[in-house]
Amino acid sequence: MRKFFRVIIKVFVGLSLVCLLFNYMHGFNTFSSISYQSFLSKIKRMQFVKEPKVELSKCPSFFLNLSSRQNEINSNRRCKPKNLSEADCKAAKKWYGVRTFDYSCPKIISSQYIYDICKFRDSRDFNRDKWKLDCNTRICGKNVIRVGVMQPDYGLMMDPTIWFTARTNTEIQRIIRRLIKEADEHDFCIITCANQRLFIKQALVLPPLIKTKNKKIENKKMNINLLLLDSISRQHFYRLLPNSVHQLENISSKVTVYDFELFQSLAPRTFPNMRALFSGMVDQDSDDEKNSYGIESLFGKFSNIGYQTILQEDSCWYDPWGAIITENKHNMKLLYNTFDYQNIWRILQEKLDRLPVDSYGLTHLSCEVFKSYGTTNQFNYPSKVCYNGYHLPEYYLNYTYKYLKAAENINEAYPLFFYTHLNTGHETTGRRIAHNDFVLARFLGQVAQLQNTLTIVFSDHGPKTSKFSRDYLAGRHEIGQAMMFMILPEKIKAVLGEKRMTALKLNQQRLITHTDLFHTLMNIYSEHPSLQSGLLTEISLERYCSDIPMYTFMSCLCDGWNENLSDSNDEVYWLAEYALGYLNNIITTSLNNTAYLNCERLIGKRFDKIRKRKDNANNTVYTFDIVVHKYRDEELFEVSVTAFSNKHNSSVAITRWHRVSIYQHFSKCRDKEIDIELCICRKESQNEYNAGREVARLLSIPSFKSTTLARFLDSKCLILLTRKKDFVFITYELSNLCIDRSYNVTFNLLFNNLQSSMKLPQTLVIQPWLIYYVTTLSFIGNSSRNYIQDNITYTQLPTNYYSPTHLTSNLQKN
Repeated sequence: MRKFFRVIIKVFVGLSLVCLLFNYMHGFNTFSSISYQSFLSKIKRMQFVKEPKVELSKCPSFFLNLSSRQNEINSNRRCKPKNLSEADCKAAKKWYGVRTFDYSCPKIISSQYIYDICKFRDSRDFNRDKWKLDCNTRICGKNVIRVGVMQPDYGLMMDPTIWFTARTNTEIQRIIRRLIKEADEHDFCIITCANQRLFIKQALVLPPLIKTKNKKIENKKMNINLLLLDSISRQHFYRLLPNSVHQLENISSKVTVYDFELFQSLAPRTFPNMRALFSGMVDQDSDDEKNSYGIESLFGKFSNIGYQTILQEDSCWYDPWGAIITENKHNMKLLYNTFDYQNIWRILQEKLDRLPVDSYGLTHLSCEVFKSYGTTNQFNYPSKVCYNGYHLPEYYLNYTYKYLKAAENINEAYPLFFYTHLNTGHETTGRRIAHNDFVLARFLGQVAQLQNTLTIVFSDHGPKTSKFSRDYLAGRHEIGQAMMFMILPEKIKAVLGEKRMTALKLNQQRLITHTDLFHTLMNIYSEHPSLQSGLLTEISLERYCSDIPMYTFMSCLCDGWNENLSDSNDEVYWLAEYALGYLNNIITTSLNNTAYLNCERLIGKRFDKIRKRKDNANNTVYTFDIVVHKYRDEELFEVSVTAFSNKHNSSVAITRWHRVSIYQHFSKCRDKEIDIELCICRKESQNEYNAGREVARLLSIPSFKSTTLARFLDSKCLILLTRKKDFVFITYELSNLCIDRSYNVTFNLLFNNLQSSMKLPQTLVIQPWLIYYVTTLSFIGNSSRNYIQDNITYTQLPTNYYSPTHLTSNLQKN
């Protein structure tokens, strides 16, 4: 009998958990009363998210199981997607691995006690002043409870010595109610208490502040909810967010879900893609530091037609790498120097006040969260970003949902234009985003219930700092494949109309960009559709890579755009030598007339991931990686070299270059004269001039497997350095090992059946202890007709002579 009751109890408990999970996945309102932590405590031992049953030899499906999918695989569209090979899928699985993840949030310090001292309960009339506040100060005992908010004059949390203090439930509720009444000054507060045994620090998000009219708004416009997941490709979304994928499939029975399969990133960085989204502008290969996002274009449009606008991000405004609200301007001085927060914040605040943005949501909460980890961003640390037991994105997504829900339920409320930017995926493993799968799945279920809200979940680009994106061509290609899903309830479909909905459906399999999304949003309420209506009109079947203003290093999603060449291909050998010399000359000329110090000269190890294509002028563009030696390791650069079809010009030229491998850790040992993106150094470097160090390294370490030979031209000072691969290439460099003289050198070559990477003759000044790349010759055609003879003249100059070399002009980097 006892066994029978035990079985009955087990079945009852099992069914209860199943119902709990079902309600969670479908975002039912009944679940809103269950805390996320409570939910985790019940399932953390369950293997709810299991590794997909995919054999290593097979590629998983990257499609939703939806009836709305418009299959154009065999259509006559020009852009057809590339197919992943089995080897690509194996590599992705190796580095990203889809495993059972621990979704709980660990303590930040051992003495931390995870506990919510105060909580809000939803109010039925959604009035901010009427949200019910429950507080329980018993856990704090007789200790003082402190409540702090951000100081509007400084952009920082209040000094802890002047935080509000309380000891009872009544006192703390009175403080929080007062914060709520202070209009739009506060979106959250921090509550703390501590004793010798425990430490509690809670972020309490205040109820939404909804802008309203004095009367009911008839025919209210739709709410627009934009959620950007930074550094998440389409494949990565399917790979690491299985519950969110399943949720999208579940809600498709009640709302329309569109999955845009060819969403092309314009650049491998956030700024250009977001600039295209916010302003519709694309400046190919331009310097981000010289541009602005153009937020006023998109947000101004909706502000002008009666929307309440909110922009929030999980970045900190004083992080040296910048944030959206600082136009992502880098201020590396913040890494080394103290600065006046008040002055910088005042300038920033004046700029923000001019933007058509009503609120920046929980943006400033991120500064406090990162501070608890001893950092100012989350780009590579920690492995989980938590605060009081909650994942950071949960604060943002709950805040978003409460705002949208309130806007839908308050008849007098202005419609919302809401943009949220989450950077969880911006890190080196590519796997941290998986910890937010439940949070995102629940959010998708919740917003799908909002009948007057259009939700768009998308990304800027794919993972770009992981080992898969660094070491595999498929990973590099994935950087360009952003993801985008639209959730369209019936009411939104009715507003858009049948013609526009048909266009959206067809455009799921057309080549599109963030610029198209900009025009889509700008034309939602346009009475007269323009030629630039984005996705609301059918994108041409003929659209192709050449029709899109992509940045140099972007891999187009269309099959056949590039021709892949084998690694270390002889056709590209001389271009690799030229590119390496080009980068080294930037280092050399940056030093002026000083010798090499900490930052080493680059020595080639190999070149790979070679792609080749024709540009609009029929020139051949080669894009490839240069891997260079580093002490016990290697570093990686990506370069783009154009070989001109018009031989009357220089035969080749560097188009762009950038560092692929992580390099910020070199900031501790780099020379101040050298761009950190070019520096490879060791902490133990001694800042001492070494006349022969780099020449010795060059002679002892083969560059691209080719040995460098030395020939003295004048005494034991001026030397000619050469390396070659028979009938493939020969490279020339010059160096000066004597401190008591410089050389004015005219370098020329007489040759036949070869081509030079640089115009000849060249005249340059060779300073003491430096190495200068001169040129590389490439062999052409029949080797029996090859002929080379050098013609080098030089004169000595006094040691104090200095003149910039010919190499300082037009040095570009990406």
